[in-house]
Amino acid sequence: MPVILCQSRKVKDTFDNLRVLDLTGNKKLPYHMKQLPDAAELLETAFQKIAPTWWALGKEMGREPTAIFSHTPSCAPNASDFGLMLAWSEIVRQSAARDDVTLVICNDPWLFRHLALIKGVEAGQVPRLWVNVFRLSLRGWLARLKFSAEALVKLILLRHQRRLVVSGTPSLLAYANPYSSSDGVDGYFGDLMVHIDNLIRVIHVDGPIGRIWRLTKGGRTTSLNAWGALSFVLKLPWVRWRPSRQHVTGSHGWLVRRAVSKEGATAQAAAIAWQVDCQSRWLNQANPIAIAWPWENHGWERNLVRQARDLAIKTIGYQHSVVGSEMFNYSPASNPNGLEDLPDNILSNGQATFDQLVAWGVPIDRVEIAGAFRIPKVRYCRPDPDGHVYLALPFDGETARQMIDAAVKLIPKNYKFLVKDHPMTPFEFTEQDGLKRTTLQFFEINDLAAVVYAATTVGLVSALAGLPTIRFQPRGFIALNILPSEVSLPAATEDNLERVLRRAIPSKIICDGIFSPINMEVWRECLTV
Repeated sequence: MPVILCQSRKVKDTFDNLRVLDLTGNKKLPYHMKQLPDAAELLETAFQKIAPTWWALGKEMGREPTAIFSHTPSCAPNASDFGLMLAWSEIVRQSAARDDVTLVICNDPWLFRHLALIKGVEAGQVPRLWVNVFRLSLRGWLARLKFSAEALVKLILLRHQRRLVVSGTPSLLAYANPYSSSDGVDGYFGDLMVHIDNLIRVIHVDGPIGRIWRLTKGGRTTSLNAWGALSFVLKLPWVRWRPSRQHVTGSHGWLVRRAVSKEGATAQAAAIAWQVDCQSRWLNQANPIAIAWPWENHGWERNLVRQARDLAIKTIGYQHSVVGSEMFNYSPASNPNGLEDLPDNILSNGQATFDQLVAWGVPIDRVEIAGAFRIPKVRYCRPDPDGHVYLALPFDGETARQMIDAAVKLIPKNYKFLVKDHPMTPFEFTEQDGLKRTTLQFFEINDLAAVVYAATTVGLVSALAGLPTIRFQPRGFIALNILPSEVSLPAATEDNLERVLRRAIPSKIICDGIFSPINMEVWRECLTV
């Protein structure tokens, strides 16, 4: 009996002296139990180990018709926690091979049933499943209905914009980033439209209508929503990822079912379906000679590549941010059609991302360094041990919450924090003495003591600027390590953040080889045929 698996409400005081692995994310364990002290490190190590398993499963699932509506087959860990479930499974499997007993606390009904199948696990009463399935299914229907209504409104209001596009022009396909502007400056592509006169910008379907109106005022930007079809809007509430029987009943069947329910509880499938349909009609009607977009190798992007290639349209995927060792979606290993799903050209922002992509199997003759638009020119920042700690919150709300909680604990110990949330997902929290919101970038603030970040490029840039920089590891799940393989920064959890802050020293990392200056000739060559 190396592993005892039970729900949190079934934990007994007789388990008090066991190794405890809590998969619930609870802040406090019952009785006097303590989570394994190295749980965060164990989880991250296991997460990296399961990459080949996820890639193989993703490739198999990706061949099915509805896989395009899911982020699980494309192995996107910032949008799917399927890899996290595989990592927990790996840790439990290792624990089951030990001589001592481990108590695993799990309330997730799908993960619980999956773990119970592992040899050496003694499982208690399973959590109820049907209530969760019904609740998530109902929520998904409501979310897709809401999205469909919003898509219909955008279609009606923006339909006239399709007349503004000149056929055969090179185009940028970009998200409605809040840092983009109507004069052509883009949050992902910088001032590229200033340098290439006939370049136009087409905004993704999920941009807020107010932001779309603002961006389209300049005359060179339109929205993909303009190319939608009323008949397709009516189909959106019924769009879902439906994997085949072999995947919902196989060795990872419970985890696949979990992913189906979790993703099905959102409007994600409807949004992707609307994106795919609108971009398909746009490609056929506008017929751009070349398209470039912030490439992340998602399912809808693979579909875009295949359709564009059939229409003899050149595809350029811009690797716009970073590629850390845990960002598995960038690898072609999960592509159903292998290298055929990759853009004609992949432009990286520096040597580090170039090397990572090649190491993962992207052909070296398909990748070229084009420079980093999104990364500001790094200047040295002098740290002040008595200054504020800058919290750079990630896209994920739960990680952001844990970072705020960790900061609040340290305010009575004379720590002061400035909080900068992610531009795409503002995070609400209560300001107080020692915890203030800021809209400034860290390099616009003088005399910071340190930067604490999770899963955002801000951490890498602050390290390059010479500030003490700490990577936050949340409790119970993964905040993606976005660092290149040659860069290592101290990591901290909510429990040991103060200790790590006290020991933090200025980073000494050289920018050359990580982010490169913009090579406009490469861009011009790619966007002209």
